[in-house]
Amino acid sequence: MKFNYNKKVFTLEEKEILLRESEVLLEKYPNRIPLLVQLDSNVLKLEKHKFLVNDDININYYIDVLKTKLMHINSNDYLTISLTKFNEDGTKTLTRIKPQSKLLKEFYQENKDSSTGMLIFTVSRQTTAKWVKGLVSYYLGY
Repeated sequence: MKFNYNKKVFTLEEKEILLRESEVLLEKYPNRIPLLVQLDSNVLKLEKHKFLVNDDININYYIDVLKTKLMHINSNDYLTISLTKFNEDGTKTLTRIKPQSKLLKEFYQENKDSSTGMLIFTVSRQTTAKWVKGLVSYYLGY
């Protein structure tokens, strides 16, 4: 069965599968952090959504690496990376990640999703004002 890691909401069974995967990974690789990256835009593409990252790097470094892995990104695009947590009622909460030099190990302990055992990041694409201004000028003729 092919698992869709980019789903907006996971069922209870899917969350249990993710929790088992993260437990196995943490047992096998205790100095790594299981990460899941979801894309909020259909324009952005990633080859894979699940990562196993060293726990001794900081958040800013990982976010920079993640941005290099994204395909079809323009220089006019602004990316927002948010921390995702699934609530018990099936909804999810997004919290924007602010630049910080905290180690991934500490960030994981504080912010992991308890239902999946993973850090889940959601990447959103926003267009900069320069691009929008050009588009408006094009259509309005000035």
